[in-house]
Amino acid sequence: MADYKQVLKQYGQIGENPQARGYFGILATLTLLIVLLLLIFPAIRHVTQINKEITDAREVVAKLETKLEDLEQARINLEEVKADLPLLDEALPVGSDMPKHFVTIDSLSQKHKLKIFSVQFTDVPLSKPSIQESELETRNFVYSVTFEGAFPRFRSFLSDLEHLIRISNVGSINILKEEDTPLRLTVGVSSYFLGTSPVSPEDLGTPAGQADQQTSETQQQAPGEVDPGGLINE
Repeated sequence: MADYKQVLKQYGQIGENPQARGYFGILATLTLLIVLLLLIFPAIRHVTQINKEITDAREVVAKLETKLEDLEQARINLEEVKADLPLLDEALPVGSDMPKHFVTIDSLSQKHKLKIFSVQFTDVPLSKPSIQESELETRNFVYSVTFEGAFPRFRSFLSDLEHLIRISNVGSINILKEEDTPLRLTVGVSSYFLGTSPVSPEDLGTPAGQADQQTSETQQQAPGEVDPGGLINE
């Protein structure tokens, strides 16, 4: 009991001493601030983290909304040109589409009553690259066709050839007339398509020597007609 009264007396003395009371108030204040900091700082850090996450989420939402708007605009644009897509594929196909093109050339020659004497072409990729291929580029293959027939009919043939929807460029025209032979007219054409980087004969499935031999044989073929593969049938 005496100890209890002594402690109370000491506290009473602190309360009576202004200097001691000031030190005690400062100490109590610092202690309270430390306790408050220990309790409040984690909450402040948590709130700051939540605010940052909210800001990031708003940025993501804004970007997604912009992307959705772009996709919607792309869908509208696609709907507007959807009817023209087959024409675009005809004009600049994916892959050389050479057999179909030579069938068209053969049909034009028959229309204008011209006889195909020979066909020459080299390094034509026959396989069609994937439409998803990201490295498609504009390429072309060059061929020449020699016709036998009258010049006015050949001129009409050229007019139709230049008006084909398939993008092609007539690069050269040669006319030859020998004694006792029909008039021969040779046209050199570049036809364009979407493809990958240039391929070697091995990529076409034909050894280089054999490809050269086939080209030479094609040039020496007798008069005939072009088949869908671009070869000459006797």
